[in-house]
Amino acid sequence: MPACRYVELDVSRQFLQEFRQKIRESGSSGEVVLVVPRPGGGILLHTKSFYPKETYRLPTGRLLPEEDPLQAFHREFTEELGTEGRLDRSLGVIIHRLKCGNEEPVEFTSNIYLAKEMPEKPVPHDDSEQITGFTEVSTSELKNVADRLENLPGRWLDWGRFRAVVHRFVAESLL
Repeated sequence: MPACRYVELDVSRQFLQEFRQKIRESGSSGEVVLVVPRPGGGILLHTKSFYPKETYRLPTGRLLPEEDPLQAFHREFTEELGTEGRLDRSLGVIIHRLKCGNEEPVEFTSNIYLAKEMPEKPVPHDDSEQITGFTEVSTSELKNVADRLENLPGRWLDWGRFRAVVHRFVAESLL
């Protein structure tokens, strides 16, 4: 049975307000996380044009309104990686509770899916994602990726701390 984890994270007021606004605009308080094994045993990570230099992470995508997580898995796989995703299994769900002082907290759900090995080279189909590169890391290196995310500078700090949670969860789930 897939694991369910609840995580509370203290964030800055600005991050919380921006996060809340994105949820309002998208109509979604959830995402899918794509854990994509590669030939040779690596896990696929991507970077985007606007991330800090050398910042890579697991591909993710928001759930669309009225879309279930499995539908989002298949849609996001095609958009971000350019091929049809084949599901292995659900690794679990993380319910994030982002909070700051007396502000109303925000809950956000990450549905984490392990895909079957993807031998094809990833080629994003959605230019709006601004994906500029891919790399592969071993499962054990996901903890190092989480460490780097948690220590991003300036305005990226809360985003990196939020993103690190999933990377640690995946590393624990697969080791």
